Amino acid sequence: MVYLPYCTGDVFIGAGPRTYRYTDESNEEVEYTAFHSGYSNSMEVIDWIYQNFHTPEKIVIAGSSAGAIGSSFYSGLVAEHYSITPVTLIADGAGGYWSPNLAIIYQAWDAASILPAWSEYAGLNNKNLTFEDFYIASANHNDNLTIAQYNTASDAVQISFTHVLGDQPGSFTLAQRILNNYQVIESHVDNFYSYTAGGTVHTILRSPLFYQYQVEGVRFVDWVSDLINENVIDDISCVRETLGCELAPNEN
Repeated sequence: MVYLPYCTGDVFIGAGPRTYRYTDESNEEVEYTAFHSGYSNSMEVIDWIYQNFHTPEKIVIAGSSAGAIGSSFYSGLVAEHYSITPVTLIADGAGGYWSPNLAIIYQAWDAASILPAWSEYAGLNNKNLTFEDFYIASANHNDNLTIAQYNTASDAVQISFTHVLGDQPGSFTLAQRILNNYQVIESHVDNFYSYTAGGTVHTILRSPLFYQYQVEGVRFVDWVSDLINENVIDDISCVRETLGCELAPNEN
């Protein structure tokens, strides 16, 4: 197992430093430089993996929260490098983001500059790129890649970030936003699967809930095992259960 930590505030896809200017509470002009080096840091680790793991039989790429977004991008690069190896992506807790204001953060990070020269990314730039584009491009560029998402329908952290992006509280339900994003990916990709749980808990991969939670009679740990082992699985959703999405995982 290789663990890639995170400290750059750019969901692993930042292309370099950016200087921000703002007025503080004392009405003083403040200048602050953030080192959005997510891409170079991530590729440092991935290049090490390439040098040390030459013929893996199977690869699982997983990320939680910011890592879910980053892993959706890097899974495509890894799958391309290990082109004859089955690769599975599990993106945990980041499926509910959409906003016209995403262009602001892409421009701050210059995220479009890290995109590989694939036809799947043709025409995309910092003004029109979406998080869903990473899933779609990665999957369509690589026949050996299977992609999946896990989300909770009322994830409190995802809701808070949608407010930061400019959504007005009460103007949408996260469950509907997640469903819409699933549908965007599914309209372009064949090998995409999703598991939507109830409650407000943010992410599951590093939690005991990974082994405990179940929806529609399917434990998440078993669903992941079947996903990785290429067994037949269904999309799982608490939205189809009466009040299922109102339950936190540890209350079920």
